[in-house]
Amino acid sequence: MKMLRFFALALCLAAAVALAAEDPQQPQPISNAAFDKLKTLAGAWEGTYVGPEGSFKGTARFKVVSGGSAIMLSMDEGKDDEMITVFHPDGHQAMLATHYCSGQNQPRMKLSGVTDPNKLVFTFVDGTNLAEAKHGYMKRLVITIVDADHHVEEWTSEAKGKSQTAKFDYHRVKS
Repeated sequence: MKMLRFFALALCLAAAVALAAEDPQQPQPISNAAFDKLKTLAGAWEGTYVGPEGSFKGTARFKVVSGGSAIMLSMDEGKDDEMITVFHPDGHQAMLATHYCSGQNQPRMKLSGVTDPNKLVFTFVDGTNLAEAKHGYMKRLVITIVDADHHVEEWTSEAKGKSQTAKFDYHRVKS
């Protein structure tokens, strides 16, 4: 009986030590391979846009924010048509993206099944202010990571039942 009490006390003590080692003030990040892959894009980018409006130069910046729980993509920072997209994991497999569009709407997209770790495909789930979206809303995003210093973004929008895709070919800005 004494041995059983000793064992129970030792087990409780071991559990207390293990809990004390974890800092309750610091939540543990969610392990999510696709989210971790997207984090590798952190930094400044410049490139070329090719789409229905023609071709022009653009910039992008990926920034890991909110204690590592989200990634913020800003496109053409500081300009009138700047757009922000925030990515965050939804568990260990899924990821969501909310696109804050210069068209005054906020579509949400979810990461589709990942068959290639260098190709992240997000598809439309829902959004806000879509009824007023005169110029359409984003319904699909494909990010292809070519290498550490090159990625391509393909944004597909829908307006009045018609889809069109714009391609952004970005290269990392070297400091």
